[in-house]
Amino acid sequence: MILRNLHFCLVTASLYWLTSCASVKAPEGGPKDSTAPKLVTAVPISGSTHFPGKSITLEFTEDIVENNLKQYFLSPLTPVSVFEGTRKMKITPDSGFLPNTTYTLRLRKKIKDIREGNFVKDTSIVFTTGSTIDTISIVSSIKTITNEIQQNPSLVLIQAEKQKKYFGLSDISGKSQIQNVPRGKYYIEAFFDANENYKYDEDEKNLFFDTLVVDSAQKCAIQPLPHKSAPIKIFKQRRGDTLSIEGQELISLRGVFVKNLIYLNKAKTVYRFLSEGKPELFETSDSLGSCQVDTLDPLLTDTSRSFSTMPLEKTIDINKDGKKVSVTFSYTWKIDIKPESLEITYDSVWKPVPFQCLNFSISFDLLEAKSGKIKTRMDTISFFNKTGYLLDSLVIDKADLGEKGSVSGEVSSTKNQPIVVELLDATKKQIALSSGTSFLFHVKPGKYSMQVFVDWNGDKLYTGGNRTLGRKAEPLFVYPRNIELKPGWDIENLKIDPGFN
Repeated sequence: MILRNLHFCLVTASLYWLTSCASVKAPEGGPKDSTAPKLVTAVPISGSTHFPGKSITLEFTEDIVENNLKQYFLSPLTPVSVFEGTRKMKITPDSGFLPNTTYTLRLRKKIKDIREGNFVKDTSIVFTTGSTIDTISIVSSIKTITNEIQQNPSLVLIQAEKQKKYFGLSDISGKSQIQNVPRGKYYIEAFFDANENYKYDEDEKNLFFDTLVVDSAQKCAIQPLPHKSAPIKIFKQRRGDTLSIEGQELISLRGVFVKNLIYLNKAKTVYRFLSEGKPELFETSDSLGSCQVDTLDPLLTDTSRSFSTMPLEKTIDINKDGKKVSVTFSYTWKIDIKPESLEITYDSVWKPVPFQCLNFSISFDLLEAKSGKIKTRMDTISFFNKTGYLLDSLVIDKADLGEKGSVSGEVSSTKNQPIVVELLDATKKQIALSSGTSFLFHVKPGKYSMQVFVDWNGDKLYTGGNRTLGRKAEPLFVYPRNIELKPGWDIENLKIDPGFN
């Protein structure tokens, strides 16, 4: 009887032990961990003054890891070394903390748990190495030129006297906030920081900058605009007596070349020079203030420069009036030697046509009003062909043979500003331009877009800003809707409010 009870007790104890061991193991599967790590302790705590430490230490509710190593999270901008250990993180400034400086540590999108990648919520720790915490904040609304909200552009505030950089990133609403800065003079910049280096690079294209005197909390609206500051390019042509100098804006050039100008447009300046075979020294400067001094020997091949053929920049206007179709080639440079004959062909038979030649254009009538490709040729070396004839071509499409329409309207502006309206084709090439608040364009059928800018320098071209010269970009507005013009249509009374007031 005793043995049976003992056996029963042993069996019962074994089952209980097995059951207990099984209950320790978590069941496989189950709900995904969606809980973000929480900050448990921080040294220093937010609001600390006279912080004497050399590092910041943080402890969380679970194991964490740093996210996006390129992104800074200590403002003013401070390079740091980060040590991660399970639930703890140690952040040490590479050059130590500055005296009498308020620091803001922002953990937004910077720390996440190891297992599921849940981010620590937007948490800030503010402390100072001095006696008083700076409390001024700057809140900015950042939008593109089409008034779209752009997430995560960098907003950088540079203290003029001490070159400290404070920064912030915009949230999903386009708001960016820089907190805890001292009073003083600042240079403020906003740009779309593609490479996350907290510094504006020319290939990032859009920049807002201004000078700001901060003595209290401020709000501002920011719109980064296109900038132009590419260096001048120089090309020696295959012809030994022609030089092409290219920049993004109109170029002024001093020296012996000035008297031999033969070509000029928005992007390029080309000089033909007659040399005695000796190297020519010259200096160029564009409207952005970029200067360059160089020497060219027209008799030698310069392998350090690219070779290119000289472009023949022109616009082609095709106008149908009843059964008559006229073609006008308009050039951006003066025709120094006028052609004596002009021939065209639809297939392979060349036929001479009457034409009219002005200083900047050549016009002629087509023999037939039909669509298709037409070739032309002229008998002058003014178009840089020593063999005599220059072959050219144009394509007549159905839109060219359709009746022209018009686009008209007004720009809202309460101040007396030099408003310019541009009509652009599908390739963003300027088709027509109008100065003033009222505009009227007569153009062929097609799809167009429009943009409006304030022409501060009066050159009828949009001018981007230049940070080096402290020149702001001209205010620019892109009309948000495309314009589709059908034959004979008139699109009237467009109302454009660019918000320049």
